[in-house]
Amino acid sequence: MGERPRLTEELEALVQSDSKLGTESETLRFLAKLYYQCTEKNPSDRPSAESIYNSLVDHARSVTGSKSSESEQE
Repeated sequence: MGERPRLTEELEALVQSDSKLGTESETLRFLAKLYYQCTEKNPSDRPSAESIYNSLVDHARSVTGSKSSESEQE
């Protein structure tokens, strides 16, 4: 079986970071973490398509909600 392709150093660091980030960086971190989940060596450890979909929808809602809150504060 092949190996997981490496992410750039910047994305690797972003995945490891626990700091609060802006919306775009939070989305990049979310997608990089999802990438790791989807490329687990053991297929049974990978999320289902439904789980991926739900994660994407939840993340999109959280980003949309945070953008609305930011606009209201201006």
